[in-house]
Amino acid sequence: RYASLFKLLYSASILSSQMSEKLVLMLQAATFDVGLVRGLPKGVPVANKFGEMTREDMVQLHDCGIIYYPDNPYVLCVMTRGHKNTELEDVIEDVSRMVYREVDGRRGRLP
Repeated sequence: RYASLFKLLYSASILSSQMSEKLVLMLQAATFDVGLVRGLPKGVPVANKFGEMTREDMVQLHDCGIIYYPDNPYVLCVMTRGHKNTELEDVIEDVSRMVYREVDGRRGRLP
C-alpha cells in the first residue's frame, strides 16, 4: 500500500502535475544516503522517503521511493525489522542493488 503512493505520485494521479513535481523534487533532495540510495550506482536519481522506529529491543527501518532508471523508472519499497539499524540499512541496500541489477539486465528486453 505504501509503495502505491509513490506510483500515484509519479503518475500525478493524486496531485496536480505541478504539485507532484514539487513533492518529487523535495524527496530527491533528501540526504538519507544509505538504504535504497547506497544500493544504486552513483548518479541514479531517487525520490525516496525513509522511516524508522525503535521499541525496546526492536528496530524498524523502511525506505520507499521512485528509482529513475533511464527510460524505465520503478518504485521500490523495502520494509525491515530487526535489532540493529546498521544491519537493516545493509538489507535495504542489498535488495536495492539486486532489483537494480535485475532491471538493468532486462534493459534490452524492456518495452
